[in-house]
Amino acid sequence: MVRAKKSGSKAARITTQLFIKPKSSKAASLPEPPAFESLPVNKKQCKAAVEALVAHAKKRVAEKQDTDLLADDDNEAIWLGVTLKRMSPKDNHKPVRIPLPHPLLDPRNNPVCLIVKDPQREYKDLLEEKKIKFISRVVGMEKLQGKFKPFEARRQLMKEHDLFLVDDRIVPEMPRVLGKQWLQAKKSPIPVTLKRVDLKGELERAISSTYLRINKGTSVSIRIGSLSAHSTQDILDNLVAAIPYLAVRLPMGGWDNVQSLHIKTTTSASLPVWSCSLDENSEADAKSRFFVSDVDEAEIEAKKKAKAEKDERIREKRLRKLESEARKIALENKLAEGSSSEAEEEEGESTPAADETAEVAEENIEDIDETPKAQPKDKKPKQLKATASPAKAERKKVSSTSKKMKGLDSVKGLPRKSKKA
Repeated sequence: MVRAKKSGSKAARITTQLFIKPKSSKAASLPEPPAFESLPVNKKQCKAAVEALVAHAKKRVAEKQDTDLLADDDNEAIWLGVTLKRMSPKDNHKPVRIPLPHPLLDPRNNPVCLIVKDPQREYKDLLEEKKIKFISRVVGMEKLQGKFKPFEARRQLMKEHDLFLVDDRIVPEMPRVLGKQWLQAKKSPIPVTLKRVDLKGELERAISSTYLRINKGTSVSIRIGSLSAHSTQDILDNLVAAIPYLAVRLPMGGWDNVQSLHIKTTTSASLPVWSCSLDENSEADAKSRFFVSDVDEAEIEAKKKAKAEKDERIREKRLRKLESEARKIALENKLAEGSSSEAEEEEGESTPAADETAEVAEENIEDIDETPKAQPKDKKPKQLKATASPAKAERKKVSSTSKKMKGLDSVKGLPRKSKKA
């Protein structure tokens, strides 16, 4: 029997679920997002929140630069935080692509690396043929497992590039080859399909989009910009473009599952953008907050009934098993009582014969004591001697011991001193 191989490391097991082909590869099957105006979010509130957050972040950066000459530039990311009413029943790490009007990265300033299958030269020639110049480096699997196999080489490759794209056909190999550094640095490779006719458009959509990853908690985050690369208006446009996708991409009811929206930087507090109504008089809103809108009550009742029937069948089966065990034990006890009574009767019948055997054995023992030397050396005396009484054997044992201890002091166990001395 061939056993399945275990995963190599804990990091590989953790990152295996993160390098998965995004749902955007089948964009035609996904519903279109609604218009922003149809949602209950106020655009003025969004604008006020973005302006206040940008002003606060820039003020903190200026104060930090006055006190710390080695402080970094204002390169903080801006996130859209979504609080859910109900958490997802399962952990879904498949990234959901959300297009943005202003890309998070500029390929002219932020290097982009593309990881492809072997041979590497084939895909380099393909990029030159399609006149794709915004990919700064192409790395094949052979080079990734050879030249970049050492830890320092892989870490240097990660630092030199701000975005990684990977051929969707080699996604399962990424955790084993890359390790956990990409996950910790939040640079997980984004899967793309290199067999598309419009390859340039596929790569541009992957670079200009942000990604939503659903977890088992009630809070998710979507990156919508950065202070150094985007203006206030760019961040606002990205925010307005990302919010409608929540209505069709979130699990457990879409927009009905959204509790609140807020924006923040990596180190700042959250500023509210929208919050659902908490009016207790609104029965529909109360139901949407605590129940899933597409749940069928008849289906729930049918499941409860099926569960009750199953429990009843299990209980009856256990009772039948206990009854059969009780009958089996009673039968065994009855057989044991019958066998014990038969044994007692047999013992009563064999008592006189046992007495006669004991008397014959005693007479033989007396004969042996009187004439031990004349007895021939055969097996009979040994058998008769074995039938001697245990009391006599014990006396012989004591006498032999006393002979050995005759010349020793009873207290110290040393030879006794002679009276002459």
